[in-house]
Amino acid sequence: MNIWHALSYIIHYANVWCMIAIVDSIFVITSTRQNHIMDKEVKKATYRTGALIIFAALVNMAVFYSYGIPELRYVVLFGYSIVYTVPMIVPIAYSDAVDPDYLKSKNGRAVSFITLIYVISMILNLIFPIYFSVNADGEYSEEILWYIRPVIMSYSYFSAFAEIIKKKYILSMGEIKTVNHIIVLFIIGVVYTDIFYIGEIIEMIMAAGFSFITSMFNNLEMKTDPVTRLANRILYTEDAFKYQDTSDLIVVSMDVNELKKVNDNCGHAAGDEYLKASALTYNKHLQAYGKLYRTGGDEFVFLGKNLEAVTKVIKKLVDQPMTDPEFGDFKLSTAFGIVEKQKDESVFDAVDRADKEMYECKRRMKEMAL
Repeated sequence: MNIWHALSYIIHYANVWCMIAIVDSIFVITSTRQNHIMDKEVKKATYRTGALIIFAALVNMAVFYSYGIPELRYVVLFGYSIVYTVPMIVPIAYSDAVDPDYLKSKNGRAVSFITLIYVISMILNLIFPIYFSVNADGEYSEEILWYIRPVIMSYSYFSAFAEIIKKKYILSMGEIKTVNHIIVLFIIGVVYTDIFYIGEIIEMIMAAGFSFITSMFNNLEMKTDPVTRLANRILYTEDAFKYQDTSDLIVVSMDVNELKKVNDNCGHAAGDEYLKASALTYNKHLQAYGKLYRTGGDEFVFLGKNLEAVTKVIKKLVDQPMTDPEFGDFKLSTAFGIVEKQKDESVFDAVDRADKEMYECKRRMKEMAL
């Protein structure tokens, strides 16, 4: 009877916010395991982050039951130390799983150093209260350095997530702004609840943000070509409909030469590297004017603005013998077709016109090679 009474008490007086965080995190982890499209590194990061949130939520539940009980003062002290430490560890755990080289970068080392100092200071807080303290009655109060924590947390979150997304995905300026807005909203939510709600719902906000960011990564992954990391045909089709009423859109059809030859002579792995180096070289020079998509095999489409500038870049690339060194050491050879979309035609019709010019370009290149 005592056991059932204890279980009834636990369920009835449970911290509902922590329970929501646990359920949401479990749901995200389960959904991620069943997702066969998501990158394995992103999956690993999702598992790590979800586990940390669940752990922090369980600890917060223990604190919730112990709060205000003098005999359990140290449970509250240690519990809140964990609750306020876990959010700082999340960016490290997430970014290290997505990109193991991140922590070796200048930005990664800075975030790691700040996190290490924070963790050490939180341990010292158990002896010398600088962030918060718990009195003899088991009640909590803030101390002098309390508001330094959200500043440190904001820097770590934005630096880590923004850097990882920028490195892993090739985004347009508009997409970068959208991603930055999502990260900033997530940080504001975590920081606000952390400051004003003394950790009671921070795990729920983290779980909600975690779910939202995981969905964002999943969406980016679905629209990213796995070989070149450029936008794929799905995103190309979406954007093509968005530009339906645009009259001054520049459309470039591109076809990488000799991919089959590289595949046959050197293997498909070498062919992928050749294709990737070529695509990233083109994107580097064209991204200031629009977006490059891999629409299939060795075929690419560029949609953008400024006909004069794009034409100038294309001519420069035609004369460039090799891919940019940062992407590899490969011969650069691609056929191009450039058109300006007319007001009364669809993007797909404009691409068809650009394709005809591209195939004519390819024919001339073959004749010159004979």
